[in-house]
Amino acid sequence: MAAPDFQQTASAAIDTGLAHMTPPRLDRALLDSAIYPMRHDIQTRVSDLDIQQHVNNVAVLGLMEEGRARFFRDVDWYEKRGALRAVVAGLQVEYAFELRYPQPVQIFTGVIAIGRSSFTLAQVLRQGSAAGAYSVSTVVVLDGTRAAPMPDLLRELLRTASVRIGDGVGQAAP
Repeated sequence: MAAPDFQQTASAAIDTGLAHMTPPRLDRALLDSAIYPMRHDIQTRVSDLDIQQHVNNVAVLGLMEEGRARFFRDVDWYEKRGALRAVVAGLQVEYAFELRYPQPVQIFTGVIAIGRSSFTLAQVLRQGSAAGAYSVSTVVVLDGTRAAPMPDLLRELLRTASVRIGDGVGQAAP
């Protein structure tokens, strides 16, 4: 099989307008750390830096992953899930400010939606008063390798960790 012609592929994307498509922006209300039920302080590391001397965008994803792991621990997910697993199926990240070493980051995490076999987490990473990055991740609950409906116990754990938007709680479905 011949290698793809990347120049031709890129030209086709430009000709069809696909090169100008951008995903919708995340809701900037998610930058407000006051809406989140959980906060975790995590120390940045020298290995997080890139050549520009700020925390690299890939390292930011690792910090978010650590924040999610601590979130699951704090809501007792690991103890209550039984054989079920939770895996990230989708992740959208926006970067708002350069994060620096050696300052720690504060990672705020909360649930913004609960579905039948998935839920949506929002996170914001801050250093001091500045939001460095924020994300929305879709997490699917698996039984083995297949999506599985969440038991009521797990749904309730997630409801207790919902973000507070306005006077209400995130958009958790019944």
